Amino acid sequence: YEKRISVQKELLEEEDYTVLRTSYNNLSIDLTDIKSKDYKKIKEYSKIALDLASSDSVYYYHSLHTYAYCLNYVGEYDESYKYYNKSMKYLKASSIDRKEKEILKQNSQSARVLSKFDLQKAIPKLKDAIDKMLKSKYSEEYKDEIKKCKKILKDNKKWPLKKNYI
Repeated sequence: YEKRISVQKELLEEEDYTVLRTSYNNLSIDLTDIKSKDYKKIKEYSKIALDLASSDSVYYYHSLHTYAYCLNYVGEYDESYKYYNKSMKYLKASSIDRKEKEILKQNSQSARVLSKFDLQKAIPKLKDAIDKMLKSKYSEEYKDEIKKCKKILKDNKKWPLKKNYI
């Protein structure tokens, strides 16, 4: 991606750089997928993608979400949580088809990030995220998300031992 982006930049006028948003976005996600330790690049590329995104776009929430995800990956949990919240604001205001599904996922992800720096505030959010995912038509799809939330609660001895959660 890096080489492709540099070639694209050479071919574009500066005012047309916004088309590179997706490339920077994908590059930052790919770096997290391969477990890169180059935190500076991950943060830089995801920030560039966010800066190139238009807040008027229906998918602006996605750019905010990617930045939040990358901040979490590099260990900047407070900032990550703030950007998850910003993303959620734009997501809830959007008219995308998969809105309910995305909200469920982001609720879970933001609660997990919050647990890394404020466990007490995260506990009810984790429980709520689990409950909503289990009750949704996407519960099968979100097995891993549910498992991750449950693990945080179990590891901190905050898991309710109710049958409907097991």
